[in-house]
Amino acid sequence: MTEESPTMETAECAKYIGCKIGKLRKMIHDKKIPYRKVGNRYIFDRPMIELWKKQSYSKEGFRYEF
Repeated sequence: MTEESPTMETAECAKYIGCKIGKLRKMIHDKKIPYRKVGNRYIFDRPMIELWKKQSYSKEGFRYEF
């Protein structure tokens, strides 16, 4: 069993939320996802991303797409 880090970088976060890196970068640019910038890197706090995911589901409702 591995212990998950409380932070993620861009590629890991994109995989975690299920989107492509380009889409995640657009969300960063539009300030639609919580992040921190450290130097030239974007850092995502796992608990904040979990909260963001829950809030986005409640705003949009449940969607199931084929």
